[in-house]
Amino acid sequence: METTNKSKGNGLAIASMVCGIIAFLVSFIPCISLACVPCAIIAIVFGIIHIVGSLQTGNKIGMSVAGLACGVCAFIVMIGWGISFYNAINKTSNTINDNIPNISKAVKEIVEAASNDAFHDAIILNKKGLDFDSTTFNKFEDMLNELEENE
Repeated sequence: METTNKSKGNGLAIASMVCGIIAFLVSFIPCISLACVPCAIIAIVFGIIHIVGSLQTGNKIGMSVAGLACGVCAFIVMIGWGISFYNAINKTSNTINDNIPNISKAVKEIVEAASNDAFHDAIILNKKGLDFDSTTFNKFEDMLNELEENE
């Protein structure tokens, strides 16, 4: 009878240890580490329940302590990944925001250069006697005027 009483609560210890190990291993996978939250929570809760129960019954607490430790370590690794991702995204966002004026200026210069080249090519085609719409010239002039107004 005494043996069955001591082994009665080992299920929680085993579940805590298995869930803790799974959570700990999965927490190292960068984009999937959030998937270990349920396992880590189960490992911590079952580990605490088993430890508290074992203190009263005298059962061994090794597996439940291992599960508890692995669950807590999984949370720490997850928090580390979260901080790393936050910093990377924040740095990238700041870099983009700082360079928007430069990018905008570069795009305007490219469009202006392309417009000038296309306008120049249209004039050359027209001088060579090739039929070229006057509406095309108007479009180019409108684009150039719009670029000048935006500056």
